[in-house]
Amino acid sequence: MTVFRLLISTANGINTEEETSLEPVKKEAKFLLRIFLHVQCVVVVIFAYIRELLLRIGFMRKSRRKDHQSTRHFPNLYNDFISLFSRNIYGAFKSEIVNKYVTTAPDRSIDIFHRRKVGNRKIMYRKDDVVNFGSYNYLGFSQNCGPCARESARIIRKFGLATCSSRHELGSSPIYRELERSFADFLGVEDSICFAMGFVTNMSNIGCLVGPKSLILSDQFNHSSLVSGCRLTRPGVKIQTFKHNNMIDLENRLIEAITGGRKFDKILVCVEGIYSMEGTMAPLPKILELKRIYKFYLYLDEAHSIGALGANGRGVCDYFGVDPQQVDILMGTFTKGFGSVGGYIAGRKCVIDHLRAKSPASCYGYGLSAPCAQQVITSIKMLNGHGEYDLAESGVMSGKDRIKNLAANTRYFQNRLKSLKIPVYGHEDSPVVTVPVHFMTKIIYAYRAMLDDGVGIVVVAYPATPIMSARIRFCLSALHTKRDLDKAIDSLNAVIDVINIRL
Repeated sequence: MTVFRLLISTANGINTEEETSLEPVKKEAKFLLRIFLHVQCVVVVIFAYIRELLLRIGFMRKSRRKDHQSTRHFPNLYNDFISLFSRNIYGAFKSEIVNKYVTTAPDRSIDIFHRRKVGNRKIMYRKDDVVNFGSYNYLGFSQNCGPCARESARIIRKFGLATCSSRHELGSSPIYRELERSFADFLGVEDSICFAMGFVTNMSNIGCLVGPKSLILSDQFNHSSLVSGCRLTRPGVKIQTFKHNNMIDLENRLIEAITGGRKFDKILVCVEGIYSMEGTMAPLPKILELKRIYKFYLYLDEAHSIGALGANGRGVCDYFGVDPQQVDILMGTFTKGFGSVGGYIAGRKCVIDHLRAKSPASCYGYGLSAPCAQQVITSIKMLNGHGEYDLAESGVMSGKDRIKNLAANTRYFQNRLKSLKIPVYGHEDSPVVTVPVHFMTKIIYAYRAMLDDGVGIVVVAYPATPIMSARIRFCLSALHTKRDLDKAIDSLNAVIDVINIRL
């Protein structure tokens, strides 16, 4: 099998040696660091068990609601460890660093309300104005003023807020077809279909693309929506994962599928343009080279890359200069780059027509809200350089300038972090920048300290990441100024000195 791979790969110009990744490779935690990480986890879990024991013997007062007698025989929703973690570890700091109330539009700065837990109640006691590095507002289209907001308000007066029916009944609207045609033209493909929710776009459509004799190869770091979509496929579909962005491992699994005893009618490879927890980017040219050799179908999730990458904001295909028609299924969302809601799938017209007829989200789900659809249409027109939007009012940044600003902000931010010897994960052109902290306890301090400095960030830990891979995540925007970026970098630099993770 190895000889088979070597012969085919060499003949087609693919290097079979360990290749240099397109993004900086994550360095494994050193041996001593790993020991401390394991010790921290053990200590935290031990104290969680002690607290659980004290609650059961009545030494501590229970702050959570007691189960009603009639529900005692119901099965548990979670296993023992997840239940323990939720009550005694996650519950200890969730009101401090997660589930914050934001009382403004997700602009370059936001107002955050702080809550303090007193008994069983959460009391709001302070409001802070912070620079926003936590929202997926890459191109800054989520503002509540300007052409996008004005056009969406106009559409509300014409179509209202909701369709109150599925698209197969009385819920279709001319604005949907305008959006789908506009987006297909924007991407450079034959057709597209839009849905009311990005998560559902993945979850409800993958099963329509594979049959009982199909194989799905999914990147190990794919989003939960892709994982859920794969799991909801019909019986008989085989699902395997391959190592993150590892083309050697992907090729090995393709060869095993082709030369193995079971014959597959279809092989579907699922990857993402930008991985939101890593900041890494799919090596699309190499994947397409494997696609040319092994004849599989490619499903590309561009939720975080559409609008954020490429000279025209058209995602990883635009970034790498690849013809988008080489990708069988182009999926993405309107929530990150376009400041709206919903998702889309684009590709050949025959595929899109099949999804219109068979997709549960199309047949039974309500259509996208009309003003949200108009938000995307206006954003696309601005990205395409339509003068009536770019020059309509002074102070409004044109679509092309937004793309350039985001790229410049990304390079400046990452280069300054690296010059300060702050570890950074991901691709150098990714607007999602993650800083590894490893220790769950340290991200709590980092979040509080940076919030006190007026910088709003996102900290990520288990179960969103492996239990020893806690990290700080920055989401950059075209609206951020150099002063905003310097403020975040200076604050992070001071935090790094305290938590001691500098390279």
